[in-house]
Amino acid sequence: MSTFPKHRLPVLVAAMALALGLLAGCAGGTTGTAATVNGVDIPEKTITDYVQSLREAQGLTSNDEWESYLSESGQTDQSLRDRVVDIMVSREILRQGAKDLGISVSSAEVDEALAAKRKTYASDASWKEALADAGLTESTYRQELELDLLSRKVTQAFAEDPTLGGDDTAGTEADTSGQDAEDIGADAALDWLADLRAEADITVNDAPSNLPY
Repeated sequence: MSTFPKHRLPVLVAAMALALGLLAGCAGGTTGTAATVNGVDIPEKTITDYVQSLREAQGLTSNDEWESYLSESGQTDQSLRDRVVDIMVSREILRQGAKDLGISVSSAEVDEALAAKRKTYASDASWKEALADAGLTESTYRQELELDLLSRKVTQAFAEDPTLGGDDTAGTEADTSGQDAEDIGADAALDWLADLRAEADITVNDAPSNLPY
């Protein structure tokens, strides 16, 4: 049976991780703005919900288990929060950059991808169980799919035209010899994202003093 990879609480979090949906019981540290990217706010609640969802998905529900995890992984609640904020900043930059390139993902495309994944499960019960085991709901999985599809479209666009971002690509042929189009597209997209981030107006606010995780 097909399964979802569980979301983890890594020491170095990935830039394309999903901002998971709301969980009951979050308190404190959920108001205000965590960061702003080119005038777009990232609420502190988004950060709190992400951490709480990952924590629950990994079964770290007790405070003792959570504190032990943070200690063993060399993290604190505030350092983890900072890494999650960085994820959300990268996600927002991807969205804004894709929009500038005229790249988007339709609801129909997400519906199709969701239906294809759902068909790999024998029943509604097994589907829901897999989602729950991964710390997801169908709604939050849709968000993950949308981001994944957007990333794939951006990579494909750069595979077709590595100069899409307007960079000086002199010497590109020599630099990319032996690479296939997908690798070239991925490299070009990563360079484009790095440039966008360097040029972005990003403000990251201090962590609240009463983080609920």
